[in-house]
Amino acid sequence: MDALNAHHRHSALPELYLGIGINTGLALVGTLGSELYQSHTVIGEEVNLAARIETFSLRGQILLSESSFGRCNGFVKTGEPFSVHVKGKSDPIVVRELLEIPSLGKVVPRRDIRKSPRVKVAIEFSYQVIQADVTMPQMHKGVVQVLGYHGLLADISQPLAPSDELKIGVDLPLVNHRASDIYGRVKTCSGAEPRYSCGIEFTALSSKTRSSIELLVQLLAQVMESDSASRIDA
Repeated sequence: MDALNAHHRHSALPELYLGIGINTGLALVGTLGSELYQSHTVIGEEVNLAARIETFSLRGQILLSESSFGRCNGFVKTGEPFSVHVKGKSDPIVVRELLEIPSLGKVVPRRDIRKSPRVKVAIEFSYQVIQADVTMPQMHKGVVQVLGYHGLLADISQPLAPSDELKIGVDLPLVNHRASDIYGRVKTCSGAEPRYSCGIEFTALSSKTRSSIELLVQLLAQVMESDSASRIDA
């Protein structure tokens, strides 16, 4: 990927990034199709789960399912386990980030400083500016364009300064939660009247709101992955 992206930069092309999901289990392997079209492939529930796990991998990140981790415990070094909701499973599953294979002297080269997946959305929200620890009564409106676990990118009608503190209220679709307890800090704000693009980092929110945001991001990430796969198949 490093060599490919170096070539892309030289050719003024967008850089590409890769994440990997690994799962272990039984699968059907073979050449499927007809005389008109054939493909050597693997299919099965465990294959689908590997694809779902890959959806949550960040740039340069490798995620292991519990079934894979259980077969290499002691051979690899991983991060702390965490739960994700995947399509086709009623309960969340546990995954771990692969960091190193110490006995081989190999370390996974991370390529992203992001802390979570991000999804494109179009969700209306409201916010109030906080000045000297006082929440101003004026209510402003905006539209969330990108959402992650730890912040959002919004389209708003007034400029805000970096480090401005905000109180945010938003209805989260699909997870049936009204979040009115989000506090955030402006990281970036660019544009010109009448529209500004504002990056906001969450500074405080309840555990219920945090888990609802994470669930929403996970659900939408898988929808986006499915839509992308459908376009490729087409």
